[in-house]
Amino acid sequence: MSLGVVIPVEDYDKVAALPEAQSRIPETPYSLALNSGFFETIKAVNRNAGKHVVAFVHDGDERFPKY
Repeated sequence: MSLGVVIPVEDYDKVAALPEAQSRIPETPYSLALNSGFFETIKAVNRNAGKHVVAFVHDGDERFPKY
């Protein structure tokens, strides 16, 4: 099973600019997508009984330790 998350940056920017969005969504669309990916992965693991191995693959840029 694999999972991909897409967040259109233009849409993210519009929502992030709303006053009610302050302190409620991550500071970057990538962080929001990453959080969503983790959430959906946990839901899938909980729905499917058995042993699971989850791997997170990311390129080696300077933000990797943060993620």
